[in-house]
Amino acid sequence: MVVYVSFLFHIYQPPGQIPSIVSKIADESYRPLIETTKQFEKAKFTLNINGILTEQLDDYGLDDVIAGFAELSENGKIEFTNSAKYHAILPLIPPSEILRQIELNKETNRRFFGNTYNPTGFFPPELAIGDRIYPIIAKTGHDWIVASGIANQQQTFPTDYFQTIQDELVIVYRDDIISNEISFKKLSGEAFINRVQYQGKNKDYFVVIAQDGETYGHHVKDAFSNFLHPLLKKLEKKEEVALTTISELLDLFPERMDSIPRASSWSTTIGDIEHGVAYPLWYHPDNSIHVLQYRVMMHTLSMIIRARNANLTQEGKKYWEIARTMADRGLHSCQQWWASKRPWFSPNMILNGLDQLRKAAINASLAVKSSNSDDELKESFDDSLEVILDLQKQIVSMLME
Repeated sequence: MVVYVSFLFHIYQPPGQIPSIVSKIADESYRPLIETTKQFEKAKFTLNINGILTEQLDDYGLDDVIAGFAELSENGKIEFTNSAKYHAILPLIPPSEILRQIELNKETNRRFFGNTYNPTGFFPPELAIGDRIYPIIAKTGHDWIVASGIANQQQTFPTDYFQTIQDELVIVYRDDIISNEISFKKLSGEAFINRVQYQGKNKDYFVVIAQDGETYGHHVKDAFSNFLHPLLKKLEKKEEVALTTISELLDLFPERMDSIPRASSWSTTIGDIEHGVAYPLWYHPDNSIHVLQYRVMMHTLSMIIRARNANLTQEGKKYWEIARTMADRGLHSCQQWWASKRPWFSPNMILNGLDQLRKAAINASLAVKSSNSDDELKESFDDSLEVILDLQKQIVSMLME
């Protein structure tokens, strides 16, 4: 009997992250992860890197990190997943924006990683899933999607089969409990091996671990020395536990069953689900800032779409391109996460997100005003901009309380 284990590491930094912080995390986490994977023969894993981080690595002179992950992919040590470039919570944005974020992510990572970036799997930011996203994930050429174990209504862990959504998309549930035990330093490398070797099993099965890659070395300083290195060293001589990528798991375990996953994220609790709150750290109906942030996002996106369909001049198109880029960046999840107060709260991170959306709305309005649009359309954009600025003023007032 063999226990197959797949580690998925998700690495991301928000738009506008301070260069020194990205460099620090590269030193503490990304480079050690690359070197560790090279060092151990049996080491292999699945990697999600959002396109905004890939661009930051390039912009800040950290090209060796990009090259290191590309080399690991070429040598079969890692597989890439696709995702949303700017780390938006996909079930909370319109389908057209979901598609755009996915396509931008693939385009960006393909530009830097080349043909070695050819993902068949999909990592939804924060493992936030819902019915809205599945057809788009399948339509864009993905075979499987990762989800939190709390979304799983049918099976216990571990398992020896996969589930599918509408016979179209394989859903890969992570083991939430073990993933969190590692992240919160409750397991050593050796203890992990005992943890995944469940009693009473007489046939092969698998366990999927999904974590922020920055857990290793950055959030948990000794995660390499106390967990990953001892684990990999132990597995070099152990046949009963084997590391695989997630795509390899799908080949090893061909049995499929239908699934109806719960709308959720990897920060959703059973209590949240019972209260009908699928994404509590990003949109909680009892969180006034969340509600206002969401309204700002939707009003801004409406302006972007309407401006695109207007009769824009060349000057107007330049404003629209700026608006479009700022709106893409303004959808990132961090501003909502920092407003959640579960337990973290940061007025500056909230304001950073609002600033990007405000600039998007202003430039969308300028696009229409500088073009051959009728007065009624221009007035409607003035009204929309006034609504957005008022909503932001309300948020600022709450931050000052």
